[in-house]
Amino acid sequence: MSLNLYSQAKLEDLFHVLANKIKNEPLASVFEAEIICVSHPQVQKWLQIQLALGNGIEANNQYPLAANLIWSLLQKAGFPCPDQDPLSLNQLTWRIFTLLPEVLDLEAFALLRHYLENDKDAVKQWLLAEKIANVLDRYQYYHADTLLQWQQQPQGWLGKLWQKISQTVSAHKLHLLSQFAQAVKSGQIDRKRLPQRVHV
Repeated sequence: MSLNLYSQAKLEDLFHVLANKIKNEPLASVFEAEIICVSHPQVQKWLQIQLALGNGIEANNQYPLAANLIWSLLQKAGFPCPDQDPLSLNQLTWRIFTLLPEVLDLEAFALLRHYLENDKDAVKQWLLAEKIANVLDRYQYYHADTLLQWQQQPQGWLGKLWQKISQTVSAHKLHLLSQFAQAVKSGQIDRKRLPQRVHV
Protein backbone atom coordinates (compact mmCIF):
# COMPACT_ATOMS: atom_id res chain seq x y z
CA MET A 1 0.00 0.00 0.00
CA SER A 2 1.24 3.42 -0.91
CA LEU A 3 0.21 6.32 1.31
CA ASN A 4 0.52 9.67 -0.46
CA LEU A 5 0.53 12.80 1.70
CA TYR A 6 0.28 16.06 -0.20
CA SER A 7 0.97 19.47 1.29
CA GLN A 8 0.31 22.77 -0.48
CA ALA A 9 -0.68 26.24 0.66
CA LYS A 10 -3.64 26.46 -1.74
CA LEU A 11 -6.34 23.85 -2.26
CA GLU A 12 -6.20 24.34 -6.03
CA ASP A 13 -2.46 23.51 -6.09
CA LEU A 14 -3.12 20.45 -3.98
CA PHE A 15 -5.81 19.34 -6.41
CA HIS A 16 -3.47 19.61 -9.41
CA VAL A 17 -0.92 17.33 -7.71
CA LEU A 18 -3.67 14.77 -7.03
CA ALA A 19 -5.18 15.00 -10.54
CA ASN A 20 -1.78 14.53 -12.19
CA LYS A 21 -1.02 11.52 -10.00
CA ILE A 22 -4.33 9.85 -10.86
CA LYS A 23 -4.06 10.62 -14.58
CA ASN A 24 -0.37 9.86 -15.13
CA GLU A 25 0.07 6.93 -12.71
CA PRO A 26 -3.08 4.80 -12.95
CA LEU A 27 -3.68 1.93 -10.55
CA ALA A 28 -2.63 -1.58 -11.62
CA SER A 29 -6.25 -2.71 -11.96
CA VAL A 30 -9.04 -0.64 -13.53
CA PHE A 31 -11.42 -2.30 -11.07
CA GLU A 32 -9.62 -0.94 -8.02
CA ALA A 33 -10.90 2.37 -6.67
CA GLU A 34 -8.76 5.40 -5.96
CA ILE A 35 -9.10 6.18 -2.26
CA ILE A 36 -8.98 9.89 -1.48
CA CYS A 37 -9.34 10.77 2.21
CA VAL A 38 -11.28 14.02 2.66
CA SER A 39 -11.87 16.26 5.64
CA HIS A 40 -15.50 17.08 4.82
CA PRO A 41 -18.25 15.88 2.44
CA GLN A 42 -18.17 19.27 0.69
CA VAL A 43 -14.51 18.68 -0.19
CA GLN A 44 -15.60 15.41 -1.80
CA LYS A 45 -18.17 17.18 -3.99
CA TRP A 46 -15.64 19.82 -5.02
CA LEU A 47 -13.02 17.16 -5.86
CA GLN A 48 -15.50 15.16 -7.92
CA ILE A 49 -16.36 18.20 -10.02
CA GLN A 50 -12.73 19.26 -10.43
CA LEU A 51 -11.58 15.74 -11.39
CA ALA A 52 -14.37 15.47 -13.97
CA LEU A 53 -13.46 18.84 -15.45
CA GLY A 54 -9.70 18.29 -15.35
CA ASN A 55 -9.45 14.64 -16.40
CA GLY A 56 -12.60 14.37 -18.48
CA ILE A 57 -14.07 11.77 -16.14
CA GLU A 58 -14.59 11.08 -12.45
CA ALA A 59 -15.27 7.42 -11.80
CA ASN A 60 -14.37 4.65 -9.37
CA ASN A 61 -13.12 6.98 -6.65
CA GLN A 62 -13.92 6.61 -2.94
CA TYR A 63 -13.87 9.60 -0.59
CA PRO A 64 -13.88 8.36 3.01
CA LEU A 65 -13.53 10.65 5.99
CA ALA A 66 -10.47 9.89 8.14
CA ALA A 67 -12.39 7.87 10.74
CA ASN A 68 -14.08 5.70 8.10
CA LEU A 69 -10.81 5.21 6.25
CA ILE A 70 -9.01 4.01 9.38
CA TRP A 71 -11.78 1.57 10.28
CA SER A 72 -11.92 0.28 6.69
CA LEU A 73 -8.14 -0.33 6.62
CA LEU A 74 -8.33 -2.21 9.92
CA GLN A 75 -11.08 -4.44 8.53
CA LYS A 76 -9.25 -5.06 5.23
CA ALA A 77 -6.09 -5.95 7.14
CA GLY A 78 -8.05 -8.66 8.94
CA PHE A 79 -8.24 -7.12 12.39
CA PRO A 80 -11.15 -8.40 14.50
CA CYS A 81 -13.41 -5.37 14.51
CA PRO A 82 -17.17 -4.98 14.12
CA ASP A 83 -18.80 -3.59 10.98
CA GLN A 84 -19.09 -0.15 12.56
CA ASP A 85 -16.65 1.72 14.73
CA PRO A 86 -18.12 1.59 18.26
CA LEU A 87 -16.39 4.91 19.01
CA SER A 88 -17.55 6.80 15.92
CA LEU A 89 -19.07 10.20 16.63
CA ASN A 90 -22.68 8.95 16.53
CA GLN A 91 -21.95 5.85 18.61
CA LEU A 92 -19.94 7.91 21.08
CA THR A 93 -22.79 10.39 21.50
CA TRP A 94 -25.23 7.60 22.38
CA ARG A 95 -22.77 5.95 24.76
CA ILE A 96 -22.22 9.23 26.61
CA PHE A 97 -25.97 9.97 26.71
CA THR A 98 -26.54 6.55 28.25
CA LEU A 99 -23.64 6.77 30.73
CA LEU A 100 -24.30 10.29 32.04
CA PRO A 101 -27.13 9.31 34.46
CA GLU A 102 -24.90 6.55 35.88
CA VAL A 103 -21.97 8.84 36.70
CA LEU A 104 -23.67 12.05 37.82
CA ASP A 105 -23.70 11.00 41.48
CA LEU A 106 -19.91 10.68 41.52
CA GLU A 107 -18.00 13.60 43.09
CA ALA A 108 -16.00 14.32 39.91
CA PHE A 109 -19.23 15.02 38.01
CA ALA A 110 -20.66 17.64 40.38
CA LEU A 111 -20.40 20.39 37.75
CA LEU A 112 -22.29 18.31 35.18
CA ARG A 113 -24.86 17.28 37.79
CA HIS A 114 -25.52 20.97 38.54
CA TYR A 115 -25.79 21.76 34.80
CA LEU A 116 -28.32 18.98 34.21
CA GLU A 117 -30.59 19.87 37.15
CA ASN A 118 -34.25 20.16 36.16
CA ASP A 119 -33.58 18.54 32.76
CA LYS A 120 -36.80 16.54 32.81
CA ASP A 121 -36.99 15.86 29.06
CA ALA A 122 -33.22 15.08 28.71
CA VAL A 123 -32.69 17.74 26.04
CA LYS A 124 -29.76 19.27 27.91
CA GLN A 125 -28.38 15.79 28.53
CA TRP A 126 -28.46 15.05 24.78
CA LEU A 127 -26.85 18.37 23.84
CA LEU A 128 -24.15 17.86 26.45
CA ALA A 129 -23.53 14.31 25.18
CA GLU A 130 -23.08 15.71 21.65
CA LYS A 131 -20.57 18.33 22.84
CA ILE A 132 -18.55 15.82 24.88
CA ALA A 133 -18.61 13.33 21.99
CA ASN A 134 -17.20 15.98 19.64
CA VAL A 135 -14.34 16.65 22.04
CA LEU A 136 -13.55 12.97 22.59
CA ASP A 137 -13.82 12.26 18.86
CA ARG A 138 -11.09 14.84 18.19
CA TYR A 139 -9.02 13.46 21.05
CA GLN A 140 -9.02 10.04 19.33
CA TYR A 141 -7.05 11.54 16.43
CA TYR A 142 -5.06 14.35 17.98
CA HIS A 143 -4.53 13.25 21.62
CA ALA A 144 -4.72 9.46 21.50
CA ASP A 145 -1.91 9.22 24.06
CA THR A 146 -4.01 11.16 26.58
CA LEU A 147 -6.98 8.84 26.08
CA LEU A 148 -4.82 5.76 26.50
CA GLN A 149 -3.43 7.26 29.72
CA TRP A 150 -6.94 8.06 30.97
CA GLN A 151 -7.93 4.42 30.60
CA GLN A 152 -5.45 3.59 33.37
CA GLN A 153 -5.29 6.86 35.34
CA PRO A 154 -8.27 9.08 34.58
CA GLN A 155 -7.95 12.77 35.37
CA GLY A 156 -10.98 14.98 35.96
CA TRP A 157 -14.53 14.17 34.96
CA LEU A 158 -13.68 13.85 31.26
CA GLY A 159 -10.96 11.28 31.99
CA LYS A 160 -13.27 9.31 34.26
CA LEU A 161 -16.02 9.38 31.63
CA TRP A 162 -13.59 8.18 28.94
CA GLN A 163 -12.48 5.32 31.19
CA LYS A 164 -16.12 4.23 31.57
CA ILE A 165 -16.74 4.55 27.82
CA SER A 166 -13.66 2.51 26.91
CA GLN A 167 -14.84 -0.27 29.24
CA THR A 168 -18.03 -0.62 27.18
CA VAL A 169 -16.29 -1.56 23.90
CA SER A 170 -14.44 -4.74 22.99
CA ALA A 171 -12.67 -3.52 19.83
CA HIS A 172 -10.99 -0.27 20.79
CA LYS A 173 -9.82 1.87 17.87
CA LEU A 174 -6.75 3.25 19.65
CA HIS A 175 -5.44 -0.20 20.56
CA LEU A 176 -6.22 -1.58 17.10
CA LEU A 177 -4.34 1.28 15.43
CA SER A 178 -1.29 0.61 17.57
CA GLN A 179 -1.42 -3.09 16.71
CA PHE A 180 -1.94 -2.25 13.02
CA ALA A 181 1.14 0.00 12.93
CA GLN A 182 3.27 -2.71 14.58
CA ALA A 183 1.95 -5.37 12.20
CA VAL A 184 2.75 -3.20 9.15
CA LYS A 185 6.28 -2.49 10.42
CA SER A 186 6.99 -6.16 11.10
CA GLY A 187 5.55 -7.29 7.74
CA GLN A 188 2.78 -9.38 9.33
CA ILE A 189 0.06 -7.91 7.12
CA ASP A 190 -0.61 -9.27 3.66
CA ARG A 191 -0.30 -6.09 1.60
CA LYS A 192 -2.55 -7.57 -1.08
CA ARG A 193 -5.47 -7.10 1.31
CA LEU A 194 -4.84 -3.35 1.45
CA PRO A 195 -5.55 -0.80 -1.28
CA GLN A 196 -2.73 -0.07 -3.71
CA ARG A 197 -2.60 3.54 -2.57
CA VAL A 198 -4.41 6.07 -0.41
CA HIS A 199 -4.36 9.83 -0.96
CA VAL A 200 -4.56 12.02 2.13
